[in-house]
Amino acid sequence: MPSDMTVLLLGSLPNFDRKALLSPAALAAAYTSADGRPSGSKAATKEARSGDLGSAAMTALGDGDQVLAMFLKGLELYQGTQLDKAAMQFQNSMQAAPTFTPSRLYMGAVLAEANKHKEAAGLLQSAATTPPNASLALMAGEEWLKAGQPQLAVTPLELAAQQPNADARAQRSLGVAYILSGRASDAATTLSPYLDGHPTDTTALLAALYSTYARHLPAAQSATLTVDRTNMAKWSKAYAAAKAPLQSLVTAWAKYVQELK
Repeated sequence: MPSDMTVLLLGSLPNFDRKALLSPAALAAAYTSADGRPSGSKAATKEARSGDLGSAAMTALGDGDQVLAMFLKGLELYQGTQLDKAAMQFQNSMQAAPTFTPSRLYMGAVLAEANKHKEAAGLLQSAATTPPNASLALMAGEEWLKAGQPQLAVTPLELAAQQPNADARAQRSLGVAYILSGRASDAATTLSPYLDGHPTDTTALLAALYSTYARHLPAAQSATLTVDRTNMAKWSKAYAAAKAPLQSLVTAWAKYVQELK
């Protein structure tokens, strides 16, 4: 695969969006998780739901729930974009209770914002699996991609893409993970339906064009050739119309597939 294409694919990934983890739904899920601990401070999580995290942290501390107190203080700092101080609180909470999911999740968020993608990916993925959470799995997968670990990105992105009403972005990022992992056929199969709904996404077009071309190396695959010829003609035309980069390569790939016997 051309190195320029790898740069384009990775450059098309969105920046980490902290707002997704500060939404009411995300915060409610964190508090529900905290409430699931037998010895957790229910009074503190009730207070946190009202929005006063500083007071809630003090309530948790008074109830002897240091794990929750450190998490809530970290969350208050994270909301205020005090990332270094938030990281210290989340880290202390994790050390006291390594399986406490909310602290692992938000520590992963801090690391993602600091561009420490590999460390962030592992923590985000650990928070995405039980129960399966498509949004967190998508975050984890994209962090693995940014860390240069596309093979590790596949599992969380498959989880994200397979959930009911999955975000189309999960399908796109999964296609990118497949192509960067050398799984051209899987990439082509994944990106084709994505492009039905997003026909002007030039980076996805480039990925689909290359993966469809690569699917037929070193020999034609008769099972998909007819459909692939149609797609290559449609996608290459759209790509040319957009005047996107690597036009000469795209033209060569499309010609190769059209001339297969």
